[in-house]
Amino acid sequence: MSEDNKETSFVSHLTELRKRLIHSLIFIFAIFIIGYFFAENIYNFLVEPYAKAVRDDGLDRRLIFTALHETFITYLKVAFFAAIFLGSPIVLTQIWKFIAPGLYQNEKKSSFTLFNSNSNFISIRRYAYLLFSNASSYKVFLII
Repeated sequence: MSEDNKETSFVSHLTELRKRLIHSLIFIFAIFIIGYFFAENIYNFLVEPYAKAVRDDGLDRRLIFTALHETFITYLKVAFFAAIFLGSPIVLTQIWKFIAPGLYQNEKKSSFTLFNSNSNFISIRRYAYLLFSNASSYKVFLII
């Protein structure tokens, strides 16, 4: 193999990697924009277990924003993490599409199970939220 073929091959791999990264970032950015419109609803959903624990406690406690920009920054963070959360299966799929052509058939079979877990991400995260969102689990932190 000549030096030109190796360089062309390397450049084509970099081009393919760039294409996959751009697709992933565009998808994450699109979810981020959509997530920002629903950031307040997502924030309320995430704070609901804490709000229930505080409401049942009987003390006058509430979450507040202490600076003018905190609401905006908090909603940006919520939208960002929602985009990463919902976009991670697509990003991992793009990584798999980049890596898979370079693997042998037996390597594809063994590593496919790792990337096949994309479909389980949302269900596992939902289960974790339901498991840890029990209002009694927050009471330990409210004692202070």
